[in-house]
Amino acid sequence: MGYGKGIAYTHSLNKISAVGETKKKTYKKMICRRYSTTITESLNHISKFKLNFEPVEILINVVEDKKLIYKKYKNKSVIYLWHNNTTGDQYVGSSRNFYNRLADYYNASNLAKKRKSKIYSAIAKYGLEIFSLIIIVVLGDTENITKKECISLEQKYIAELNPKYNIYKYILAERLPNGEYKKGKYVFTEETKANFKGEKNSFFGRRHTEETKEIQREKKLKEENPMYGKQKSPEFIYYMTKDRYGVNNPMYGKAKSPETVKKLSKPVYQYDATTKELVNKFTGVVIAKNTLKMGSDTLKKYINTGRVYNNKYIFSHKDSLAG
Repeated sequence: MGYGKGIAYTHSLNKISAVGETKKKTYKKMICRRYSTTITESLNHISKFKLNFEPVEILINVVEDKKLIYKKYKNKSVIYLWHNNTTGDQYVGSSRNFYNRLADYYNASNLAKKRKSKIYSAIAKYGLEIFSLIIIVVLGDTENITKKECISLEQKYIAELNPKYNIYKYILAERLPNGEYKKGKYVFTEETKANFKGEKNSFFGRRHTEETKEIQREKKLKEENPMYGKQKSPEFIYYMTKDRYGVNNPMYGKAKSPETVKKLSKPVYQYDATTKELVNKFTGVVIAKNTLKMGSDTLKKYINTGRVYNNKYIFSHKDSLAG
């Protein structure tokens, strides 16, 4: 087992303040490189891992070095990389407290719970001994580093390495009206989207049972609803409505084609309650309620319930009352 020389590692990160000004924060640490191989072999490993930068540390025997890794990175914020020595596939991650994140990877029961994650699934499949752990950057002590800083730097290396195990490839940072930047939404790549379509989708060809649907409905009622009794924050309302109106709306200034209007409009059929014969047909609820001089809510109520209106008519979206 060999040890490298102490090398000064410097990394700069542009930090955006609440008012949009750019400040430069530099992380500089004297880190003693420790590899689970000789130094010559370690240089070969850097080439093998297809890295275009020199990492802080490469650990080949992560199972044997478990205690040492725990001790060394407790309360440290880290950008790291898992490398599958069998397939060559990689995963780039970040953590404000790498000690806690490591516990997830070493815990077999936790791996089983998170099988939807590609990296957890791969570790469960191949075994941790098949993986090498590469410490890309040590940002500093957990208490001095924000989650935003971790994610920003993580994205830099995801963009450079394009690791296969990373499902979410890009994060879109969004700027709020007050000038602050918040972590934006994740965006799937086209390759990842393809893995969720058709027969590749785990729910393909399946349907929720009525029992499951009832459970889902009950979870939305009163105390069971996580938003029950809570007020939406101004920030939440902003994100919910910002793309609905004006130039942010993708349909702004565009007219719906007749085909689209036809798809969106549900025809309304008016039947005689006694004979069940068709009396009238309307292209949509608006035209029906204007012609019949009814309120839209009233019309929709009678359509949904199938009740007889004014002892004369039945309204429906179906072109037949049979069945």
